[in-house]
Amino acid sequence: MRSEKVWMGLVVGMFGIAMSGCVFSSTSDDSSGAAADTATSPESTADTSSTVGEEAPASSDPSPGTEPVAESASAPLSSDSVSSSSMFPGLGGVTWLHHNVSSWPQTANLSASVRGSTLRLNYDKANSWPVGYPIGGVALVGNAWVFFQQDGKWYGGTFEWLKPGQIDKQKSAVNGGQIGVSPVQGWRPQSGEVYGFMVSGFARSSTRNIQERSNVSFLTWP
Repeated sequence: MRSEKVWMGLVVGMFGIAMSGCVFSSTSDDSSGAAADTATSPESTADTSSTVGEEAPASSDPSPGTEPVAESASAPLSSDSVSSSSMFPGLGGVTWLHHNVSSWPQTANLSASVRGSTLRLNYDKANSWPVGYPIGGVALVGNAWVFFQQDGKWYGGTFEWLKPGQIDKQKSAVNGGQIGVSPVQGWRPQSGEVYGFMVSGFARSSTRNIQERSNVSFLTWP
């Protein structure tokens, strides 16, 4: 009887040890599963601001070589010279305030422009036309002309004399007072208006040196 109790005790003890091992193993598996579920995956930590293979947004800064090109500081402040004016009636349709030179042959090429306070009359006969002395002892070769509208009528008049080689005049010289003939003494050029310019041999007085002229070069007054 005693031996049976001892035997039964050994069986119960061994059974308890086996059951204890099974519980421990089950607990260990659950713990490892929980750890796997709560672990942070690499995808969740990746930067989601852009997708792999997607182009990054273009920079708002200009790329090298695309900066705005600054205007040249040496560029002249000049009005645009135009080859003709659709309003101009031609030399035969103007009122001549000085000698009518419309029949004189055009032998000179003129390009007129305004550079700051200077009116440039760039013509290729400045050193070719013969020198004369129509006013005192001053050596001169020609006259500068301006063509403009007043009260719906086109006028042409000289406003300056030209010395040998001279192509620049003061812009302020272009006015009716310099022309000095009625009815345009009060005329003043206006910004944005188109005027014609021409050069010729002496035509402001009765003295003549050469009966030649240039083309009429038009420009928009600055």
